[in-house]
Amino acid sequence: MAGKNRVDDLAYGATAEQVAAFLRAERQRDPGVLDRFADARKRARVDYRPRILRIFEAACEDFVEECAPEADFSKITGLARGFESRGNFAEAADVWRDLSEVVCDEIGFCFGCDKEYYSDVFGEAVSALASSSRRSPPGERRSNIEYLATRCLSASPAKEPPRADRWSGRFAYWPNIESLYMSALGRMCASGADLRYWLSLTGGRGAPRLLMRARVMRRLRDPSLGRFLAEHRERSPELYAEHVEHLRRSGASGARAARAGARLFPNSARLASMARRLARPARKPRARGQRRAARKSR
Repeated sequence: MAGKNRVDDLAYGATAEQVAAFLRAERQRDPGVLDRFADARKRARVDYRPRILRIFEAACEDFVEECAPEADFSKITGLARGFESRGNFAEAADVWRDLSEVVCDEIGFCFGCDKEYYSDVFGEAVSALASSSRRSPPGERRSNIEYLATRCLSASPAKEPPRADRWSGRFAYWPNIESLYMSALGRMCASGADLRYWLSLTGGRGAPRLLMRARVMRRLRDPSLGRFLAEHRERSPELYAEHVEHLRRSGASGARAARAGARLFPNSARLASMARRLARPARKPRARGQRRAARKSR
């Protein structure tokens, strides 16, 4: 037990730079140490979800309706920040990831809870997951890119929930959840290689995948984006709006496309707003003398 405690003290007290220096030194003596360490790291991912779930369930049981207490996740967030302070960003990302997942998946069970409180917890966890992942090794970061992309694209969890209202609660509480995931994905990608990896996850013909692919292509400044949007714009109002925005960024007015999109998708408030805005003639800047004359005539 004393030996285990000493190992724990050394491991959790070390910074990322100290671990890297140790591995570099050991590699000179034992060339296979890096492969063994990588395999051990893959096997050693801790699942924090059961611990977080117990905290959530304890807060949501035995309460008067509409008066559920707020679950106190301070020990979990403190654990994640402790990992960050020691430079262990991959482990911190695991904690934030599991916290965001549990809160998102279980919120539908707690009908009397404070929506704003859990919305803040979820938003903080997703944002911190992106920040920690960005500073993690590429392999760990890409695992989280895949995780968030899958969550963003999925209308249901990987496993069937025991109750039908479980996943619908996710959208009832956070109708902007996909934009939160997309924002986190954008911040998480630290390089063009990360963006290209994200792009590789968007295969398929479904409209959500096509929309995500278009947005990643825009970040990559892919020259084929215009052709891609022109081909798929009619699959959804969001894709059509992306097409209009791309035309505007390319120097075209986009007014005709916006009107066509508003006719094709009459229930799209975004396309209707774009059509109205782009239909207005652009104001020409007045010369200085004209502005002075206009002020005098008032």
